[in-house]
Amino acid sequence: MSKRSKPEGARPAQGHRGGASWVDERALGRGDMRVAQGFSALRAEAAFDAATGCEDCAAERAETGDDEGLCEAHLAQAMGMNSTW
Repeated sequence: MSKRSKPEGARPAQGHRGGASWVDERALGRGDMRVAQGFSALRAEAAFDAATGCEDCAAERAETGDDEGLCEAHLAQAMGMNSTW
């Protein structure tokens, strides 16, 4: 999976378990920033919850030894790449 490039003026919005997606602070006010961070955290939490029953995630965790490893689909979901919210 390729990494998304950082948009100019953006910083990572921390989500559940350290997951992050890029948020352009210039386009958001302070309250909007908190909402965006909240959605980022909820998105990541939903991805980690869905990953508990995912065979591909289990294989990724076994292969890498990372207890929080995710398959490409759930990693993309956690990062907001395939999200509608």
